Amino acid sequence: MDFLALDFETATPQSDSPCELGIAIVRGGELREVRNWLIKPRYWPSFSPWNVAVQGIRPEHVASAPRWEGSGRKYPIC
Repeated sequence: MDFLALDFETATPQSDSPCELGIAIVRGGELREVRNWLIKPRYWPSFSPWNVAVQGIRPEHVASAPRWEGSGRKYPIC
C-alpha cells in the first residue's frame, strides 16, 4: 500500500493560520519518509493558547520561518 499523509497545524482556530506542514510517505506498506516545515502564519505573533497546548508550537518557533502565501517556496517531498 502506498499513500501520503498530510498534516497542517494551525496557530489559531482559523483554518488560514498554518504554522506547520507535515508529510509522511508510505510505500509498500512501510514508512519511507517524514518531513515537516514550520510556517510563519499571517496572524503572527498571535497564537491561541489552546492550539499551543495541543501542538506545542509557539510564536518564537516560527519567527524566522517563511510565510505560506506569496512565498513561492517549494516543499519537496521526494
